[in-house]
Amino acid sequence: ALGGQVLARVVCPPAFFQGCFLWVAIAIDVSETEPALNLGSYAASLNWDPELLTYLDFSAGDPPFDNPAVDASDVGSGVLLFGQSDAAGAGGEVLVLRVQFEVTGGLEATGALELALSEMTAAGSGYDLLPLAVVQPCAFTVEQACLGGDVTLDDAVTIFDALVVATYAAELEVPADFLTRIEQGCGEVTDDGETTIFDALVISTYAAELPVDPYVVGVTFCP
Repeated sequence: ALGGQVLARVVCPPAFFQGCFLWVAIAIDVSETEPALNLGSYAASLNWDPELLTYLDFSAGDPPFDNPAVDASDVGSGVLLFGQSDAAGAGGEVLVLRVQFEVTGGLEATGALELALSEMTAAGSGYDLLPLAVVQPCAFTVEQACLGGDVTLDDAVTIFDALVVATYAAELEVPADFLTRIEQGCGEVTDDGETTIFDALVISTYAAELPVDPYVVGVTFCP
């Protein structure tokens, strides 16, 4: 008898920043089916609130599911249809599609990217996998994009921001809200991929109204 589960999920970035572009991925995991099966075909829709997200583009998944049929005719209403079949199929977790959006909703607006499956079969056997499907959406909240150097959530870059970044760089505890902004990259102004005491120095220089070229401080950017 056919058993286990098939997890179909929307894989999202950790944050949705207002005015920024992002990619989400659609993955189907058949590794927990009993007996072990390969994904052979699927048909699905991705649904969202068009007031919060604007569809921009898609890119194919991983082989052999890298040639999807995609219907983007209704993305203005928040619906994208897509699907593909492959005779040999693929086992494990299969990334079947990537979708790009712009975050257009207001700050603190909440929404979700919902996945719906209308068809899913196993390769070779043709077993209907829909009864085994467990669908995992992506819930999100629209967050403020980074003001370079502002980790204290006051929409300004001050010596206090430099102090917080220096505290973090020294591996000392900082308030949770500030830590979140640091981890999102808002305190990383030297473009080296790390938040260090050098970033704190550049932020404090900016706060003192001294030149910080070529570093970008006090400018809104997408992490």
